[in-house]
Parts: sequence; structure tokens; C-alpha cells
Amino acid sequence: MVEIYEWADELGASIFTGILPENESIALPGGYVGLDYTLIEDPPRERCCAGHELGHIAKRAFYRRTDPPFYKRRCEKQADRAFIKRIITKEKIREALRSGCTETWQVAEYLNITEEYAYKAMYYYKNGNMNYDRPGY
Repeated sequence: MVEIYEWADELGASIFTGILPENESIALPGGYVGLDYTLIEDPPRERCCAGHELGHIAKRAFYRRTDPPFYKRRCEKQADRAFIKRIITKEKIREALRSGCTETWQVAEYLNITEEYAYKAMYYYKNGNMNYDRPGY
């Protein structure tokens, strides 16, 4: 989590903990990240939740519940991309692969991230986009 807190410091963001009404994590304009440890299961999930929320702050990719779904998806992918480019770098993925990791879950364990983000990062670095959830990409 050191990298996460360093990034938060650079962004002027504060990370707080508490019980959130609906999500395990949230980012708020003004530089606040909230984490709900009653919902976050393990350290890799904590790291990914905090990093993703910092991605929202870094890209100023915020939305309201009433915004259209396409806009929400765009904000989410901007946050994912910022987190991946900053914390799950291409060099770290290469290092995991060179160390013998051959499966997504092995890369995730090696980098202390979730399997979901290992997949997203490898997809991004292979394809150059965040269309991992679209058929035909």
C-alpha cells in the first residue's frame, strides 16, 4: 500500500475508512477516498479499491447515480486505466511473467492485486485499450 499512499499524497488526496452505505470504496471530488473494511475482503482487494478510487481523482472522472450508463462506464474505465498505468505498470507485468507466472491468478498474487485487475492490466498492455468487456475486442 506504500505506492498507493504515495500516489494519494501526490494527488493531495486523503484516504479514510468507515462504513459506506452501498459500496466497498468511493472517491469524492475534493480528493477523498473512502474504504469500507467491513466489505473489503483482503489486502489485494484493498489495494485495488484504493488505487481505482485514486484513479477517479487523478482523472477527475466522477459521476452521479443519475448519469447515463455510458458516462458511468467511461468514468470507471478512466479510473481503471489511471490505476493500471500508475501502479500495475507494464514493467511489473513483465517482471511477473519473467518470474514464471503463467496464469492470471499467479500474476495477481505476485503483484498483490486482484485477479480482475491482473486481467484488465494484461488486456490493456496487450491491446492498448480498455475494451475488455466488449465482444469482438
